[in-house]
Order: sequence, then C-alpha cells, then structure tokens
Amino acid sequence: MEALFLRVGWISLTCSAVLIPLLVGKGWLRQHVRARALYVVWLILALRLVIPVDLSLPEPAVTVEAPSYQVSLPARAPSANLPTALPTEESAAEAGQTAPAAVSAVRTIPVTALLSALWLFGALAAALVQGGGYLLARRRLLRDARPDLEAEEQAGQTAAGLGLKRAVPVRRSGQVRTPMVLGLIRPVLLLPEGQAVDEVVLCHELTHLKRLDLAYKALLVAACWLHWFNPLVWWMSRAASENLELCCDDDVAAGRDAAFRRKYGELLLSTAEEKPGPTLSSRFGGSKQAMRDRLANLFVKKKRGRLLACAALAVLALVGGLVACEGRPAMTDQEAVEALNESVDFSLNAEGMNLSFTLPEGERDWDIRLSQNVSSEDPDVIQSFNETQWTPGESYSFFLPRDILLEYPLSLDVSLNEGAEGFSMGLSFGTVTLIDPQTALEQLRSSIIYDGERVSFTIPEGDREWNIHIAGRAEVEWLGGMSLHFLDGTDWTPGETYSFELSSLAAQDVTELTMHIFQGTQEWEIDLLPYLPYVNSEYGFTLTLPQSWRGQVEIREDDPNMQNVTCAASFYMRDAGDQDYAGWLAGVYRCTSQEWEETEAAGNPYGLPVLAETGGYVFYAAGPTDLPVDESIPGALERYEEFYAQVPDLLDSFSLINAEAYAAAQSWLEEQVADGMPGIADYPCLEGRVESLYYEGAYGDYEVYSFVYSLRTDRPDLVEEDVLTDVDSQGWVSRPYYAATGGYPYLLMENGDIAAVYYSNSVPSIPGFWYTCSAIPQEEQYRLAAIAAFAQADALEQLYLGNPDWDQERTFTREELEAAGYQAETVPQTPWRRVVIDPWITQEEYLRNTFQSRFSASLTQRRLDTMFSGPDAPYLFYEEDLYFRDDVPCGPEIESYSVDWDSFSVTRTIDQPDLQGFEFTLSGTRAQGGGLENDTWTFLLQVDEPTVPQYFMSFQTWFDET
Repeated sequence: MEALFLRVGWISLTCSAVLIPLLVGKGWLRQHVRARALYVVWLILALRLVIPVDLSLPEPAVTVEAPSYQVSLPARAPSANLPTALPTEESAAEAGQTAPAAVSAVRTIPVTALLSALWLFGALAAALVQGGGYLLARRRLLRDARPDLEAEEQAGQTAAGLGLKRAVPVRRSGQVRTPMVLGLIRPVLLLPEGQAVDEVVLCHELTHLKRLDLAYKALLVAACWLHWFNPLVWWMSRAASENLELCCDDDVAAGRDAAFRRKYGELLLSTAEEKPGPTLSSRFGGSKQAMRDRLANLFVKKKRGRLLACAALAVLALVGGLVACEGRPAMTDQEAVEALNESVDFSLNAEGMNLSFTLPEGERDWDIRLSQNVSSEDPDVIQSFNETQWTPGESYSFFLPRDILLEYPLSLDVSLNEGAEGFSMGLSFGTVTLIDPQTALEQLRSSIIYDGERVSFTIPEGDREWNIHIAGRAEVEWLGGMSLHFLDGTDWTPGETYSFELSSLAAQDVTELTMHIFQGTQEWEIDLLPYLPYVNSEYGFTLTLPQSWRGQVEIREDDPNMQNVTCAASFYMRDAGDQDYAGWLAGVYRCTSQEWEETEAAGNPYGLPVLAETGGYVFYAAGPTDLPVDESIPGALERYEEFYAQVPDLLDSFSLINAEAYAAAQSWLEEQVADGMPGIADYPCLEGRVESLYYEGAYGDYEVYSFVYSLRTDRPDLVEEDVLTDVDSQGWVSRPYYAATGGYPYLLMENGDIAAVYYSNSVPSIPGFWYTCSAIPQEEQYRLAAIAAFAQADALEQLYLGNPDWDQERTFTREELEAAGYQAETVPQTPWRRVVIDPWITQEEYLRNTFQSRFSASLTQRRLDTMFSGPDAPYLFYEEDLYFRDDVPCGPEIESYSVDWDSFSVTRTIDQPDLQGFEFTLSGTRAQGGGLENDTWTFLLQVDEPTVPQYFMSFQTWFDET
C-alpha cells in the first residue's frame, strides 16, 4: 500500500503542475477555446489521476527522494507460551560468553506507512460521504416522484432522434426546480411539477446520456476520492463539470440558427438557481453565473483548441517521465555542507537571536565553529561546540545575545575533519554568513539617497535573498491619479546599488511612495516620501529635509511673521511654545539683485548666506539670533538644538528646479522691453523682471510654465494721473499685462528652448487653452486640445464603464435604499463602495452638469440612464456621496481601452459663428468581451460656447458613438 500511496501522491503533484495554469486561466480559456477541447484536456488529466501507471523514463532527469524518516514505538514483549528455539552450534559455543546488557526493544514504523494509512482512510471517508450523500439524494428525489407517460413518450421520440437505443423513464418531482438526469446505471429523467415539457430541454438532457457524461462525472468523482488531499483536483472536477454543460449546449445548438440560440439562451436564464444537484446527475439549470457563461458560449466563436489538448498531454507526459521518485541517495561531503548551509535559520527578538541549523543524514565527523569577524586575518571564535555530539538528521539551536550579534559580522565555519571517507585531511567548504535582518534593513534604509533626479539605494552584503517592490501614486493635474511602479522584475544582488529616475518636477506630484521588502516570511516597508525633496513651485526651488525633521518640523510658505521681506519658506519645530517665532529654525528668502547690493554695501551685518542668484533675484537664508524655544517644555530645548544643528545640511541641499525656464523667461522679457512691449505697455519701459515661475506640467512636446513679471517705468506723471496703478516707489508696475491681454503669460518650452509665450485666462488642462493657442502650429493646437478633452472625458467615462475610484465600503438596509429613492429588487452581494469624485458633486443633477461639460446631451443622457435608472441600478447618491455596487453590470462590457495619439488625424473642421470644433480619428486597442480589438475610431469635439473666451469643449461623437 505504501508504494501505491507514493505513486498516487506523485501523480497528484505532477498533475498539479499542469492544473495550476489551466485552472487559473480557465476564465480566459472558456472564452477563447472550444468546450470540446477542454473536455479532452480534463479527461486526460482525470484518467491520469485515476490510473496510477508509471510513466517515468528509464533514466529520469530529476529524482525526488522519498522520505525515510521513522517513528519509534514500544515493541511487544515476546509471548511466554512460545517454545524456546533449539541452540545452534554457534550459539552453543558462545554460551559461555557473558551476554551483553539488555537493550530496550523497539520496533520502527516508517512515516510513509502512517501517511499511507491516513490517505486510505481519507479516500474511504470521501467515498462514504459523497457516495452516501448521492444515494440519500436519489432516494429522496425518487420517493415522491410520479411517472409522466406523455412526457416519457415525447422523450422516447427525442431519444430515437438522437440515436439512443434505450428509453429513459421520465418522472415528475416537486423537489426539483430544473430538469435533470439522475443516475449512472439506471438513469431517470426528472422534470419539475407543473412545468411544460420543452423539446429543447429534453434534447439537452438526453444528449448528456448520449455523450456518457455521467460516466465522465463518475471518473471525476473517483479522482477526487483518490486525491482527496489535493484542492486542485476538486477544483478541476468543478471546472470539468461546468465544461460538460458547455459541450452539451454546443451539441444541441450545432447547426441551429440565431433564433434557436436566442430561445435556448432564454430557457437557460429562466432556469437559473443557486442550489447544486446530486453528484451523479446533470441539470439543465445552474447558478446565475453558470447560466451567463453558457449564454455567452452560444454566441462566441472560439478556437478549436487542439493545440491546447496536445500541449497538456505533452506537459503531463514530460513532467511524469522526467521525474522519478526513489530512495534517498548518499550525499557527497560537499553536498552535505551545502545542505547544512541551506538549513541555517534565525529568529530575532529583543534579547538577541536564536540560530538553528540541521545536520544532513549520513555519518560524518563534523567540525563546526561560530566566529565573529573582528578582523579578516584573525576572527574570534565565539563558540567551538567542542562538547556537542553531532547526530545526523538532528536540528540544533543556539542563542546569541544582541550586543554580541550586532557589533561585528558573524560566520558559521563548517569543515569535515580527517577521517571522513575520501579525505585524508580536514577540508573547509565555505562560510555560512549570518545576517541580522534588522541590521540589514537599517543598512538599506541609510543607503537611500535622492539627488534631485534619481532615488538610489544599496542592497546590504550577505547571503540572504532580497525581493523588493517599489510602488506609489501621483496626482497629476493633466492625467489625474496614476499608479507608479519602479524597478519591477529586477534581480537584486547584495552589494549592488540600484536607482530609478524621479525628477524634482515629477516629485512634487507624488503622494505615496513605498518600498516593500520581503525576505522569506519576513516583510517590511520603508516610506520613501521623506527622502524626496520639499518642492516650492512658486519660487522654483527644492530642499531636502533632514530625516529627523520628518513630522517634527512645520513648513510655512509666505510666513506672516516675516514682514517687509519676501519669505519663500520658513521652518519651525513643532511644540516649541506659544511666543512669537517659537521653534523657528531657518527661512529662505528672495530679494532683487539691487536690494542685495544694498545689503552688501551695509556690510551684511547678519551674515546672511546666499543660496542662488537667477533672473535679477537673489535667494538667501536667515535664522534666529535668540533661542525661540519655551525651555519649560520637557525635552524641547534638546530637540531644538538637535534640529538646529542640521540647518546647514538643509541649506546645502538648496537647488533651483526651474533655472533654465526662469532664464528663458527673463531673456524673452528683456527682448520684449527692448521692443517697447508691443500690445502690453503704451508707456516707456526701462526694464522687466520675472517675479515667479510655476511649472504647470508637460503637454505633448511642451513643458508649460505660468509666470508673473513686472515692468519698471520712469513716468511718475502717469502714476499721478491714475493712468497706472499698482506702482511701487521705484516705478515697478505689477502685472502690467493682465489689463492689456485679459490673461496671464504662459511659457512653452520645447527641448529646452522657448517655443512660445502665450497669454490666456484659461489653464493648460482645459482644451480651450490649446484650441485658441495660435502661438503653436494649428495641427498641434487641435491635437493638444483633443488630448486635454479626452483626459477630462475619460475620467467620467470610467464611471459609466463601472470602473470608478473608491475609498470606503458600506452596506445599506432596504429601508435606507428606499428612503434614498433606490429600487432594490435584489440585495447586493458585495458592499457598496463610495466613489472618489469632486466634492461639489453631491447629487445627480450636479453630475449631469459635469457630464454635459464633457459630452453631448444624448451621450450624457445615455450614461446617466445606465448608471441611475431602473431597479438595481449600479449607482446611488446617498447623503451627498456617490456609491457604486459592482455586482451588477454597468455600461457596455468594455474592460479597458488605449489610444495611440501618434495616429491622431483631423478629418474635418467646423468654423461657423455659432458652431466651432473639429473631427478627428484615433487608432488603438479596446478590451471587450474577453478579447482585444484593434480599431480606428472617429471623435467629434465641439466648442460649447464660442463667444466665451475660456472655451469649454465637449464630445459629440465618442468612439463612433453619437
């Protein structure tokens, strides 16, 4: 029986290697491969599981060792009634010798024998439970069933038409809700009471008998009994049973027209029920999900799948043939040391670390020492284990105090001394390096560096395997929320340094960034956000805060404490007291070059350090002269002194992020001043300066910056006559462009050069900004307007497709749903999810307005009807929040789509007084109904109100939909 158990176990393992991809991908296979091909695949696997034939090659490529462990039990004492055996000549000769000391008698039972008995018991129990359940169900269903001669006659005619040689008895039963065939040897067709006999239903059930599907199910049941311990086999049985129904549906519908298939589908949906049938039975009906799958199967054309069946058979034969199960071979000495190396493990606690390892089987003379590598030439031996008796197969555990563990690296030196077979002298096969996980984690953490362009880190040295995933999220105005993933698929090598690109401009949009670290069963996380810089977008610089400042220091922009100076950012230690400037550590300021020259002329009495100079401005730093801390607060003074000592590190990290764009904007402004600022100023301008510059984002090939500038005039008479307002004492006119242009200036950079400066009262994320941007080629105007409009519309389209972003789950009672005006015919199977949406959208009417700003009235109405109308609608507004239930479909079955903006092509333009816009095409891919579709679609984008300067645009045609 042991050999049979090992054979069954090995077959179960090899078949699992084939089952895992098939079962994980069964949804995809069901949609793309014919059911008949899957029928053959499941049949091959079931036969292999039930028939334990050895398929191994004469010389297997891989050998798996059968376990040889034994369990010792007390042996029975010899019976006193048995006669004593007559002594032989040898035993008589030895009778005068002294007998050895008595040894406790023991008998050994191999573990495989115990496991074999457990397997047999489980198989019998599974057979008893499932077989007994079937017999009881059959008896219950047939007990009150009555013959139906009319239906039996009709079934006989249908059976004859199908080529069945034996008539099937037909019974009516009040305990079945859908027609079913029950029994393998003596099948009976059971029909629900009061239900009309439908020819299609009879044909389906009798086709099961013609195909011998109940025998097929019996084979699956036998596989489950033999492999009761393997959940994959039970899963396979369910999948194969579901596939039988698809095969039967295919046979019934073969050669029939679409009208027949529609009728057949309607019958399927009308017989949906959740309760499963007995083991050896077939049902016309099934669960709601099964009915949906069967309905889809009627109308989807699939591949034959012969290749899949051949591949499954080949893989099964290959796995079974290349691998054999046999007894454990003897290890070489080097293999034994490598096995010990792999067995080393440790667990860390507050006091120290428990080191454990297991000696391989086989008699050997082991010499093991635990050393601490204070120096490479002369390591200190912490433990020589001289008194330890090493027993093959035993595990050993030793405790190491934490203070010793963390001071210097440790190693376990393993060698086999003289006397080991095959060696005349002691040999060392290497060193097993012990890694304290917490120390390694701290080494990794301390190696993380951000230089303004890349995040880098170094994997600590050691023999442990590392698995690292870096993921996060960014909120980009141009695209909305987006997921971030870095260095996926990387092989991590100890001692190597890795990095990923994250520019300072992109870093300002990152809201989450985490390094997930896995080592065996241990898992850690490092929040990478603290390593990213502080980004000041208005003044265009970054600072890297010291690690100890994270969460302890507050950053104030435009600090109200700082009067008469331009303060870009001030840094305050939290919980430092209530007085003015409490906790102030340092501040970053900006002044004009002229103002700085005056400061230097006065001798710079406060010793203010210059951080950078650009565009006629100087950035400098300042700090407190007195101690701004309430010393009565426990620990406040010590914390402040620690933080203040790190201020030089903060200032050293100062970096201008928009220096190139700043210089470009200043250069452009100087050229405009030289030309007299045409269209902006009708007064003489002496000079101009860029006050601030803000990065708006990358749009197509352009980097876009909004900026503010001032002009200086020497015409005080214009000020006195109120021709000019907002002029300071030195003649600087603040924002002189707005009154003249009705907008703000935007700098468009392309490949580091100025492409254009464009005045607009809109923002780049609105399509009208680009539609009216005459400073760039018209084709680019249309393309960027379309990209902006598409991004806005796509965010709403995801609601319609049933893919909303959500943050919380909750359930509603039927009373709450009714109070909200929701028609609930069914109770949701999953919790409702609160949708993440603009906070001002608190009711359907507001959502309608948002949709109408992106789509035409007809497109909007179609989407809102799908989302909110009728019973069991997918969406619900409740207490000014939008909720979504994902157990009902919403919109067309479009899983995702992507478009290629390089394929953008304008096909028609509209330029009328009351109607403006353009039509364009895009190519791309759309995932729908389980398949991928490559296509080219038409879109029509129209200006909503041409008379309004800030143009809004909406789609009149969307993916060919009007």
